[in-house]
Amino acid sequence: MRLASASATSMTASDNDLGFLFHRCEKMTSIPANLVENAGHIEEFNSTFYNCIVLPSIPAGLFDPCISALNFSDCFRYCLALTSIPVGFFKCCTAATNMYNVFRFCNKVPSVPADLFLYNTHVTNLGGAFSKCDALKNFQLCIGSPNVATVTDFIVNASGVTRIVCVPANSTTYNSFNSYKNTSNNVTVSTSNADCGIDGDIDTEGMEYWEYTVNTEATNSGNKTASVPIDIIEYSDGLTLTENSE
Repeated sequence: MRLASASATSMTASDNDLGFLFHRCEKMTSIPANLVENAGHIEEFNSTFYNCIVLPSIPAGLFDPCISALNFSDCFRYCLALTSIPVGFFKCCTAATNMYNVFRFCNKVPSVPADLFLYNTHVTNLGGAFSKCDALKNFQLCIGSPNVATVTDFIVNASGVTRIVCVPANSTTYNSFNSYKNTSNNVTVSTSNADCGIDGDIDTEGMEYWEYTVNTEATNSGNKTASVPIDIIEYSDGLTLTENSE
């Protein structure tokens, strides 16, 4: 879908899907840091920023309010200009289960923070998470969930690199990555977070919980959008989407 317009008029607290919201917004160059500050009830972020091909960065803390989010599959897929992922980016999304293809084809991202998936202890699908990320060579990455069953095509193959994935011992996640690793992708599996530069157990202190407020309407012009109004997503007044006829 190409977003033609949006107004905060009809979305209620029962609405929980922001999937494909900015799909193919091919001129979007920035995301306000508080874009989803009132979206603590939202569960679906499937393909929300899919194919935002000139988006160069994503703000730290963007998804901190999204404590109910379950699905981030394809969320930033084909964000071809993206060059970095903030530390602790999914820290507060502890309910998330699906990260399938979340950064697929983000081929300018050279590194990932070690704690990117550390706090997502319910994730079951990391398949294709960094597939086709050609610039991503060396990394240390902690996986907090013991239940990751799908890691197919997790990372692009590369030689002469150091890639360490730290996972819970005696877990489905360990078995999945242990089966996945080979000489082509050069992934090493560890059961100690210290090997990825993180000591101790998961620290949930400092997670932010947000109050929800209501502002007024906002508009957006689909694939011609260069920036997004900060109040486009609201809690009780809601959101109405109009599909472009093109």
